Amino acid sequence: MLLLYVDDMIITGSDSSAIYKAKQHLFRTFEMKDLGPLRYFLGIEVASSSKGYFLSLAKYANEVIHRASLTDIKISDIHIELNVKLNTTDGVLLDNPTLYRELVDCLVYRTVTHPDLAYVVHVVSQFVSVPRSPHWAALVRILHYLLSTIFQDLLSSSTLEEQKTDCYCAFHCQG
Repeated sequence: MLLLYVDDMIITGSDSSAIYKAKQHLFRTFEMKDLGPLRYFLGIEVASSSKGYFLSLAKYANEVIHRASLTDIKISDIHIELNVKLNTTDGVLLDNPTLYRELVDCLVYRTVTHPDLAYVVHVVSQFVSVPRSPHWAALVRILHYLLSTIFQDLLSSSTLEEQKTDCYCAFHCQG
C-alpha cells in the first residue's frame, strides 16, 4: 500500500521484498529521499512494537491546548456535560469566532487517534458559523478531557507476527 500526501509518502505491506521493489521503482522515477522506518507522518507520531503500531498525536494535542490559552490545568474525565443541549440562540456571540473554528478544526484532526472524541467534536462543529458562549464552554470541556487523555495512543495491532507489516516513510523532495 502506498499512501501519498503532497510530498510525503508511506509505503507499507507484509511483503518486504515487494516494498523494496516498489521503493526502487520510485527512486528510478522520482527524486526521493528514504527516511527509513516510519516515525512521524502528518503530525502523527508512530512507534512500532511487537503488538503493532502506536499512533499518537500527543505533541499536536499539547499544541492545541496551548493555542487555546487554557490557563488552568483542570482535567475532566468526561468530554461533554451529560444531557447538554446546545443550540444556535443561547448565550452571547463569541468575540473571537476564528479561535473557536481553529480549535474545532484541530479537534477534528485529533479524532484520527482519539475516535472517542468523534461525537462531541461533531456536536461543537455544528456551531462554527456562529459560535456562542455555551459552545465555547463545551469546547473547553473537550480540551480539558483531551488534556486528561493526552498520552492515550491508538494501537493498530497485528494479530499474528507473520501479518506484521513493515512501514517506511519516503519524502519526495522535488516536484
